[in-house]
Amino acid sequence: MGIGFTIVIWGIIFSVLAVVLGILTALGVRICCKPKGRGQKMVLAFLTPGLAIFVYAVCSVLYMAMISIVFHVDLGIGDSWYVPLNKVYSLSSVDYPENGSITKGNEVVLAPVTKVQVVGHRVIGKGEQKYFIFDLNTGKVSYAASVQMLQKQMHLAKIDLVDNNTFYWEKRKTAYIIGGVLCLMITLLVVVGYWKVALYSTPMGIQSYRQPMTS
Repeated sequence: MGIGFTIVIWGIIFSVLAVVLGILTALGVRICCKPKGRGQKMVLAFLTPGLAIFVYAVCSVLYMAMISIVFHVDLGIGDSWYVPLNKVYSLSSVDYPENGSITKGNEVVLAPVTKVQVVGHRVIGKGEQKYFIFDLNTGKVSYAASVQMLQKQMHLAKIDLVDNNTFYWEKRKTAYIIGGVLCLMITLLVVVGYWKVALYSTPMGIQSYRQPMTS
């Protein structure tokens, strides 16, 4: 799917989710809150899930765009996947991570690639039926008929190939976890600020805010 189509689909999903959660939240306020000011709080509660989803989605897209630029990975939405293997070569896929290939710019130099492991300046992995060794310095590739032969050619005690999807996630998981926490914190701050401003900007809110405390 293209980026535009993906955004439209997720926009529809998030809109439906915001409405459903808004109705449930408003009903919860109606049940739990006292009659005084309950109508206003129900409106705020109905709008809160939509606001939270919108803020989190915008923050996520902006953060993913920054990660894409800094780490030279795909944006995280759309139909293309890619992460760098070094400054020249990348592991790329279209539509699904299983449709992997090693690319140099827009040129496919080795395909298919279903599992990979980076060992120094070489990438070892599995295609449809063969195992391969790709030299990132020279661009040369050699093949092995079995994982045992691959292990022998690489002089490794253990081969630890991972599927493309796992490799993509390992390359970006730290940055994405940090981004998820930051986006969640920003969303919470916006929602809290929204409630404070909305409640205290009304005449009833201003009056209760200014009312002196009595002993």
